[in-house]
Amino acid sequence: MQKEGYWVIRTYQAGQVGEKIKYWVPGKKPSRSQRRIKSDIRKQQQNENDAVRRVARIINENFPGGDVFDALTYSDENYIRLIEKMPVLPDEEARRDYIYRQAEHELDLFLRRCRYACKKAGIEFKYLAITSDMDGETGEPVRIHHHIITSKAARKIVRELWKNGAIEKNAVWDEEDHFGLAKYLMDQVRRIPDAKKYKRSRNLVIPEPKDRVALTGKEVQPPKGAFIIYRSTFIPGRPQYIRYVLRKDAGEQKRPEPDSSDQG
Repeated sequence: MQKEGYWVIRTYQAGQVGEKIKYWVPGKKPSRSQRRIKSDIRKQQQNENDAVRRVARIINENFPGGDVFDALTYSDENYIRLIEKMPVLPDEEARRDYIYRQAEHELDLFLRRCRYACKKAGIEFKYLAITSDMDGETGEPVRIHHHIITSKAARKIVRELWKNGAIEKNAVWDEEDHFGLAKYLMDQVRRIPDAKKYKRSRNLVIPEPKDRVALTGKEVQPPKGAFIIYRSTFIPGRPQYIRYVLRKDAGEQKRPEPDSSDQG
C-alpha cells in the first residue's frame, strides 16, 4: 500500500525547450499554498542532474545560435606568471587547485574589463564562463583555460581584451536545445571544494520552474505538438523526466530519443 503523498509536476521553459519532472512527495497534499509545494519538492532537486540542466536552460534562454563561444588559453609566459608565486604544496592536487584559483582571479579581472568596455560602448555585456584544467572525456589534466559564451554584440570587445594567450574562436551551435553544449562544458569542470562550477552575469534570464499538483501518477506528457527529445523510462510509482522542443510545425512526429546516459 502506497504511503500518503501526492505527485507534483515541475515545468521549466527555456527558449524553445521545455522540461517536466514528476515527483512523488510524501505527506498530505497541500490545499492552497503553492509555497508548500515548492518547499516539499526542494529536497527532490538533487535528482535533476542540476549542473548540466541549469546551464542548458541558461544557454537556451539567453544565447541563440550565432552568439559567441570562445576558449581563452594561456601562453607559456602567462602560465608561468600564474605559478611563479605558488608556495610549497603537499601534492599535485593541491598545486592544481592553486593554479585553478589563480586563473579564476584572472578571469574575474578580464570579465570586469569587458563589462567596463561594453558599458562605455553602450553594449549590454552578458556572459556564461567556466574554468577548466581537465579533459572532459578522459578526466586527465590539461593546461588551465576558460570557456566563455557571450552575445554577438560583445564579440569584438571580448576578443580584443583577452591578453593572456590565444583565443579559439567559435559560435554557439545553431540548435534548438543546447544540452549537448552544456554537458560539454560541465564535463570539463573539476570538482573543487567551495568553487563554483560556472560564472554568469546578473543580467541573464534564469528560467524559473512552475509547479502544480498532478491528479494521478500516470506517465507525464509534453504539450500537444511538441517534439520529444528525451523521456526517462516510465515506471509506475517512480519519478519521471521528459525534455521536449516546442515547434509550430511539430505535428504528430517524434524525434529519435537519445541514449538515456546522455541525460543522467
